[in-house]
Amino acid sequence: MGGSTRPWRSLFPESYWNHNAAFHGELVAPGCRLLVIGLAARKSVADWALDLLGVVPTRCASLWYHETPDIDVPTAPARESLRHIGATARRTLPGARVRRRFYWRYSIVWDRPDRQQW
Repeated sequence: MGGSTRPWRSLFPESYWNHNAAFHGELVAPGCRLLVIGLAARKSVADWALDLLGVVPTRCASLWYHETPDIDVPTAPARESLRHIGATARRTLPGARVRRRFYWRYSIVWDRPDRQQW
């Protein structure tokens, strides 16, 4: 951590990364794209209903591609709802596109404008 010129390095321990941090201007070069894939928590009836609708297609895809049920990758439990994640992404990354994906995942795509527009 010591000697870094990046201010966020001194704020957070090396083992911690907050995808909601507003340091995107330093992490993405002008004209480039930021892509985030994460897990969203089910917090509303709509979240549960949409996940229930996705069970059959997800199971069919798992069988088709011979997926392993547990690949022994450590993950942290999802804490934020997709609604909260989307609101945060749109507030900190103007023009970000947030999409719900299979397997309880979401994606955020943000294209950083060129320097003149930023």
